[in-house]
Amino acid sequence: MSQQGLWTYILPMKALHHQGLLHAMLAMSSLHIARIEGASATPSMQHYAWALKYIHKCVASPNKKKRLAVTTIAASMLLGFYEIFTADHMKWNTHLMGAKQLFVETDFATMTRQYRRLKQEKMAMEQMFGHSSDFSLQLGGLCREDGLDQVIDVDDAVISRLSGREVRYDQQGHVEDPQTRIPQKLDIKRFEILKDLYWWYCRQDAYQSIVSGNPLL
Repeated sequence: MSQQGLWTYILPMKALHHQGLLHAMLAMSSLHIARIEGASATPSMQHYAWALKYIHKCVASPNKKKRLAVTTIAASMLLGFYEIFTADHMKWNTHLMGAKQLFVETDFATMTRQYRRLKQEKMAMEQMFGHSSDFSLQLGGLCREDGLDQVIDVDDAVISRLSGREVRYDQQGHVEDPQTRIPQKLDIKRFEILKDLYWWYCRQDAYQSIVSGNPLL
């Protein structure tokens, strides 16, 4: 997993099944080629238009899973990055605002609590069974290759400092029945990708604020 970069492997593979992200990547690459070779940027603009059309369709979908898919968020942010190359700050901000709304709708708090609970359960099982052959069976399929150990935990102190208020994911809200409020399944890979995309968004937001002199989005 450490050799599978977000933009060099993971998202390009996902783009094979998501036209919006695929055309966003083709728009970026064809624009780069056009700049290097002094060729026409028309192919890049065509890919951009196709990507924009497909992303709008995904964002407008009543299907929340489709709307908040990592591919939709990544495509929206990539089009924002495209606008950096075209020096269009207004469109850059528009795409960043769209990505921000998708991140706001993404339940990071629940996923973080799920991750921490799963990791605590795994550590407890490891202490109980060690590395015996019964280990994966006792965890119900949650074995050492599940990806939990490769995910960097969220630092509450850093988030609190960035947001300007105290954040404690383990204590957020009043949960009367954790088993019903927190789903049992957590897509570890999706959680890690979403975290990477969010920090990429934060960097872009900081850059646009420095360039424009405007506050952070």
